[in-house]
Amino acid sequence: MAIGVTTPMAVLAVNGAAFVMRHLVQFRAGIASAALISSLLLNSVVAFAVIRFAQRNVPLLYAEYKRWALGLAVVIVGGTSGAAAYLTYLGMDDPKRLPDRTAIFASVLALGVPFAVNYIARRYVRRRELDGPAPDGGGGRSRSGPSAPNPRGSEQESAG
Repeated sequence: MAIGVTTPMAVLAVNGAAFVMRHLVQFRAGIASAALISSLLLNSVVAFAVIRFAQRNVPLLYAEYKRWALGLAVVIVGGTSGAAAYLTYLGMDDPKRLPDRTAIFASVLALGVPFAVNYIARRYVRRRELDGPAPDGGGGRSRSGPSAPNPRGSEQESAG
């Protein structure tokens, strides 16, 4: 069954790739646009993880420079995504140069970095949650609940 399904799909993929290669000049703007959108999405995941990391680990510094941090993230994500789209457009200029090692390496890196950063950030957060509150006692008290009762308060009430 698997061979029966895989073979026609492989034939379609090969024919689709041959069609794209034959008309690469016409397809390269669309491929570059797809690279721009993909890069924006994946780099935004990295930026969000870095900003979340800063919010949790250096909250005072982040609060003071929040606008700068968000602006810098937008500039970096937009700049790297624009560069990726432009380089993709240039790399699709000549079908005789494909497959290009640099393009393959850049694509693997573009896919790997966001997932690696997200994985590391989640693992770090999970480790901090398992370790419990900080040694200085911060973060152990509930914000909505009452504070711990005063042991002397009950003695003073019964004495008076």
